[in-house]
Amino acid sequence: MRTGRHLVAAALIGSLISTATTPAAASYMGTPPLLVVNGGSGLTTATAHAVLTGEGTSAFGQVGPGGAGTLLAGVASADPTFTSTPTLGANGGTGGTLTLEGSTSGSGVIQVAAAAGAGIVFQLPSANGSSGNALTTNGAGITSWSPVGTLTSVTCGTGLSGGTITTTGTCSITAPVTVALGGTGSISASGTALDNITGFSGTGLVNRTGAGTYSFMATNAVAFTGGTIDGVTIGGTTPAAAHFTTLSTSGITTFGSGEVGPVRVVTASGAVTMATTDNTIEVDKTTGAATTVNLVSSPTPGTRLCVKDGKGDASANNITLSPAAGNIDGGATFIMNQNYQSTCIQYDGTKWIIS
Repeated sequence: MRTGRHLVAAALIGSLISTATTPAAASYMGTPPLLVVNGGSGLTTATAHAVLTGEGTSAFGQVGPGGAGTLLAGVASADPTFTSTPTLGANGGTGGTLTLEGSTSGSGVIQVAAAAGAGIVFQLPSANGSSGNALTTNGAGITSWSPVGTLTSVTCGTGLSGGTITTTGTCSITAPVTVALGGTGSISASGTALDNITGFSGTGLVNRTGAGTYSFMATNAVAFTGGTIDGVTIGGTTPAAAHFTTLSTSGITTFGSGEVGPVRVVTASGAVTMATTDNTIEVDKTTGAATTVNLVSSPTPGTRLCVKDGKGDASANNITLSPAAGNIDGGATFIMNQNYQSTCIQYDGTKWIIS
């Protein structure tokens, strides 16, 4: 006969119970394995020395057993594995460290830099080394024990005086420094000393043409490609020819033997427009006709221009000077109406004046 207590026990284990009226023990009589949802492992057997892993409501998994000398290492979103080359830490998370505890107290930590690089390997030597050795690397991750040298003396080298120093002393430059060592071979800046320098045997002014290269220019034909020379008389007391694209002076300019300027002769029909490079315009048209001369559009203050009736017919064919801005001696234009007439005008910054 089953009692109410016996029926409750049978319901809890989900199977049949064989018992006496006053039971001393109970036996599971269902079909193995006991499922995880019922408090079991879902297994009928377990591998010796293996590690069980949870698999949700499915039967427990088994990892291992691991080999001798291996560690159980976690793997992201997967079962752990046994390995002899574990990786500690994770990039973007917590860096790996290895802490070694002392047998009595204290500890030491081995770790790498936060940005540790890639593939850094240090293979330890196969022996303990000798007293005073230092651990060195061959640059490819192989380390070895190397003796640490002891500095006992310093010998002053070529170009230096002081001999061999074993305690304290001074190495001094031997004067003069020879050309072979980068010096001049002289203790004074004499011409002979400079001639000792390779490339300085020419005649004239030294011109640096590049890194470590020089050339020489004749003193009577110095070429200046730019820059400003203040307070220098070019040509000395016997001036040679000088050519300037633009010559600006702040004082009086004295010409010892006259001034030479360009003359542009116009023979074609139509109006004439003066350029900044013009000095004198000579109107000498093949076929006589009245001519308009348009002055420089944006003149620099002080600009001086001249116009000449070269054909000698200005009385019949007037030449009209027309400024782009301002006026000429109060007039909008200036008319040349005398045969072979010459007129020079100068710009004062706001208007043209006949000079």
